[in-house]
Amino acid sequence: MTFIDCATVVGASLAGALLAELISWVLIYRTDSYKRLTAELERLQSKVDKYKEVATADTKSKKKDRFEDQIKQTNQDLTSFRLRSTIAIGIAMFSLFAVLNSTFDGVVVARLPFEPFSWIRTVSHRGISGTDYYQSSMVFVYILSSIAIRANLQRLLGTTPPPNPTPSIWGAPQ
Repeated sequence: MTFIDCATVVGASLAGALLAELISWVLIYRTDSYKRLTAELERLQSKVDKYKEVATADTKSKKKDRFEDQIKQTNQDLTSFRLRSTIAIGIAMFSLFAVLNSTFDGVVVARLPFEPFSWIRTVSHRGISGTDYYQSSMVFVYILSSIAIRANLQRLLGTTPPPNPTPSIWGAPQ
């Protein structure tokens, strides 16, 4: 176990996150279709917010419902638009993980300051022989660093996806 091994895994995670954002930018964020869809989503959301502020009459409620349906449709369009990028990122991340996994198979890359719970131990000690559960494998370090780096990188670059007013494409149960 060396500091270099752990730094290599974190660096690979950073490189993977940068690659994922580059793929997203090429396939999604720079396109006119994405810009048009996000502008349409913002416009519709502002109209719905305006109708929520005003006292709800029957016609205004119908207009608000129509705008909410258009928002759902626009969100579905955005989701399907992102599908190509999601597939490309998945393939790239799977390839990176496979290379790292073969490189660091059986190698201790970090030492934890605690003994993890048994269900976390299966990930943190994966591929390492022995029963010293304070030792951590590449998988655990990679997962934690990927989660932290990708989310913060998206915030830093301003590429977080627009908020979705409905939690799923089927809408909220009524």
